[in-house]
Formats: sequence, structure tokens, C-alpha cells
Amino acid sequence: MHVMEDAHYLELTHPDTGAPVGHGETGDMICTCLFKDDIFPIIRFNSHDVTEELAGASLRREYERVLRARLGVAVNVSFAQPGGLNELTGVERRQKPIRLIDKRKG
Repeated sequence: MHVMEDAHYLELTHPDTGAPVGHGETGDMICTCLFKDDIFPIIRFNSHDVTEELAGASLRREYERVLRARLGVAVNVSFAQPGGLNELTGVERRQKPIRLIDKRKG
């Protein structure tokens, strides 16, 4: 459903040829993990999951729809530029970055 870009590199390739597919086309999801703590290296693992890349405004609406359906509450989704959340997540100074910031009172 989502990719932690600081931890994974994904490729979408044609199932028969292995060639990269274009935006809006479906293909096999191939994953490379960019971290090595506590797991074996995963380099170009072909999951054989047929996947489509969504990007921009359509991706935001889709995330909001899925989160509302699964959580039962409305969630506003916004995107940040690469590195834009480093200060909040501590990704550059912590072994395990903060993935959720709870601002509820009480």
C-alpha cells in the first residue's frame, strides 16, 4: 500500500521481459531493501505482485479513501518533499525513525 522511500527501492517491470514499465502501466513489483539491521539482505526480490504506480493528486485521494475505509475515520493526507520530514522523524539521527506523530490532546 505504501513505500518507505528511505528504506526501500521499488521497480516495476514487465512480467515476461523484465523491462521497466511506464507510468500507468502494471508490472511485477521488485523490491530492494536499503537497510541491513536485523534482516537478511533483499536485493531485487521479485514479489510477482502485479502493481501499478500512482502519483500526485490521484494518489492523495486514494490514500484518503483507503484510510477512511480501513480506519473508519477521515484522514487528511499531504505529501512532503524528499527530506522535508527529517526533523520530525529523526531519520538522520535515530536507528528507528518516528513514523507516527500523535497530536491528540489528553
